[in-house]
Amino acid sequence: QFGLGYAEMYPTLDSIEYALAHPDNPKKYVFGIWEGQTLVGENSVLDCEDGSGLIESMVGKEFARERFAARGRAFLIDFAFNQLGLDKLIGHAVADNKASRKSVEDSGFTLEKEEAGVCTYVLKNPTLTPSKAI
Repeated sequence: QFGLGYAEMYPTLDSIEYALAHPDNPKKYVFGIWEGQTLVGENSVLDCEDGSGLIESMVGKEFARERFAARGRAFLIDFAFNQLGLDKLIGHAVADNKASRKSVEDSGFTLEKEEAGVCTYVLKNPTLTPSKAI
């Protein structure tokens, strides 16, 4: 996710389309990012069953820098908080990937830590009261 090996796992849009049709985990919700009739990438959230969710985003190289991941992520955030009832979302980005980091930060995530070249971001559910937030 965000440059953490997904390019190798999903080298083509056909491989993303296959992954959308055949999810590998029933707690992982995967959504295609579409531009008209063209699949340009995917956003997903894995329900970690502890109130948190792990998000992932990927867009085909030919569609980079057009904010597809960020626009799809807005839907994903709404789904995770309002449909799944998650308390917080966690995402990662390679520290050197400035575009991915900016995309995640523009979606409201805050940097929690940077370790071994990987940034961990967190977004807490804004509808939780401070006493419920973890």
